[in-house]
Amino acid sequence: MKKPLLIVVVLLVVLLGSIFGIIQWQQYSMQARTAQPFPPATVAATEVVQENWVPTLRAVGSLDATNGISVAVEVSGVIKEIVFTSGERVEQGTILIRLDDAVDRAALDALRAEPQQGSAEKASYFQVRI
Repeated sequence: MKKPLLIVVVLLVVLLGSIFGIIQWQQYSMQARTAQPFPPATVAATEVVQENWVPTLRAVGSLDATNGISVAVEVSGVIKEIVFTSGERVEQGTILIRLDDAVDRAALDALRAEPQQGSAEKASYFQVRI
């Protein structure tokens, strides 16, 4: 007695599934007929021009030198000339600045005028070396 009931249930499920599928197919085909077509694809074009491109990046920040040096002079005075460029590599003994030696030259000339007071063999100007 259970076999005929099982057959009836299976046939009922197949019949309901078929009806549901037919209804869904009709709705889909109706939508496909009334639906608006997709808009055409947008295409952008331009003329190719050859250019030299240098990659750059603008940024704000701070820098710390990995190698540096503190320079101190043995004599004081007014700087007359700066002989180096900032960031330039220099070797030991390279002249970095020249001091104004007008006062020292006047003192040297005064010493030369008075031969009894000592030697006039001082340097004519001072240079700072590292």
